[in-house]
Amino acid sequence: RSAVAPAVLAFKEAHSGQPTREWAALGKLLSWLVNGGRETDESQEPPFLLYGLRVTGRVDIDSLSRYHDVMTHLEHTLTPSLEPLEPASSVTERCHARIGLMGNPSDGFHGKTVSMTLGSFYAEVVVTPSERLCLVSHPEHDPTEFESLLEYHRHASLVGYYGGLRLLQATCNKFAALCLQAGVPQERLSHNFTMSYDTNIPRMVGLSGSSAIVTAAFKALMRFYKLDVLQDLHIPRPVLPQVILDVEMGELGITAGLQDRVVQCYGGGGHLDF
Repeated sequence: RSAVAPAVLAFKEAHSGQPTREWAALGKLLSWLVNGGRETDESQEPPFLLYGLRVTGRVDIDSLSRYHDVMTHLEHTLTPSLEPLEPASSVTERCHARIGLMGNPSDGFHGKTVSMTLGSFYAEVVVTPSERLCLVSHPEHDPTEFESLLEYHRHASLVGYYGGLRLLQATCNKFAALCLQAGVPQERLSHNFTMSYDTNIPRMVGLSGSSAIVTAAFKALMRFYKLDVLQDLHIPRPVLPQVILDVEMGELGITAGLQDRVVQCYGGGGHLDF
């Protein structure tokens, strides 16, 4: 207390030649003390630092109306960043199988095709909050245990070495890359999740089972993180099928086309002319 009074008197004396409204504020006093009894010069470093940090964002409040203005400003600029994000909730997304009615493959019809989705067959992806990010393999489509070597041989000969798990992995990786590219704040992606899938779409019969899993997973991630494909990722809706295609072609090297993804992203049926 004995050191405060002399400092205040020295501060008052240093500003005696100025109008009171120009210096009689607590912020002015603190700034003057921090800068070693000098006025703040933004072009120069202060003589010493307070706790090793520069005092930034200083606000001088010299009246009640000024206090009200400052608090209103801080309420609008700080509150959104300080409020905790709402806990994420479970999300379930479905994407239906696609069948080509005419022009499949479209190369034989000069790029024209008529396609539609099938309501009875679909892929379903479920995303639930969890402490760590976990991608769950499907017991039927991603088996890792077999009764015998011959059983594994029959399985691999029938469906190959690829299941749906790699589709989830590729979708998550592509989704994260798009979020970073679009500048989505990392705080909005802070919630972890467990992602699982199921599908009743027959394999290897041209019903677009893999793209259905990717589309459902991508839409589930959008809903889980409460993002809008246009406003947050800056992806127009007509471009979304290309994004889904990029997951399979770019991430996994799967040869595919836009016909399946366009119909599955929009739903229903449509006439496509490539």
